[in-house]
Amino acid sequence: MNTKKEIFEREFKTNRLYFEMMADWHQTHGGCAFEPEVVAAIDQYMAAQVLDAGCGEGSPAAWVAARYPSSQVMGVDISDVGIQLASQRFQMSNLTFQVDDLTNLSFDDGTFGLIYSQSVLEHVVGYSSAIREFYRVLQPGGHAIIRLANGHRAGKRFLPALLDVVRPGSRPQEVESDFSLTAGDYQSHSHNFDYAEIPARHLLATFRQTGFTIRFFTTRRDSSLNSEQFASRPFVYRVAYRAYCSLHVWPFKYLGPTSIVVAHKPPA
Repeated sequence: MNTKKEIFEREFKTNRLYFEMMADWHQTHGGCAFEPEVVAAIDQYMAAQVLDAGCGEGSPAAWVAARYPSSQVMGVDISDVGIQLASQRFQMSNLTFQVDDLTNLSFDDGTFGLIYSQSVLEHVVGYSSAIREFYRVLQPGGHAIIRLANGHRAGKRFLPALLDVVRPGSRPQEVESDFSLTAGDYQSHSHNFDYAEIPARHLLATFRQTGFTIRFFTTRRDSSLNSEQFASRPFVYRVAYRAYCSLHVWPFKYLGPTSIVVAHKPPA
């Protein structure tokens, strides 16, 4: 019987449509669908040697390489199909792609000054091993920028999500992914390939246990404040929600839809 890791790797190695849709999504978001917080962190902590951990079809790596032509960017992914697409789509002198396993990277200790990973860890069987590998291949003083969906809020309303945060022993939950996908169905693309819902507080704890210190963290609770949908809400709702977003304390700070973490490997 195939293990979960083997099943996920097979799907990502062979599902070309998944990576083609990823490329289309980035294309419709200015070439790279980074949140402003991710862009600001990359700008602040840019280094000479950069690793895109889980580069997919290559759009984020190409965006970084174009923005920082003096840096060398390495994009790795478990998928042969993803790396093939990336290599075909982007040829730049400071950009390289290769197949690699985030839980067992082929690089020497201390190779990179910056690692970033965009919507990847929720797909990785053994994501805590990937975080340990990030620590190993980072240079002392280097940074890791991680973005993924916050497992506390995945498909949940406010009160059930709040209970998840305050309940002792709340852990990441494996999900049953069926890998079904239809062209243009980005909802399935976002959810049908996940291995686990990783709550924000568990993500932070894993980084700290590995040896990282946390330089920045958000779950982007305020990301909808400027949307048309929010503007159409009743006045009382908008006032209450703005007040909620201003509470940067436990448990409220863990309740946004998206986890973005900047982790620092202390100097030797």
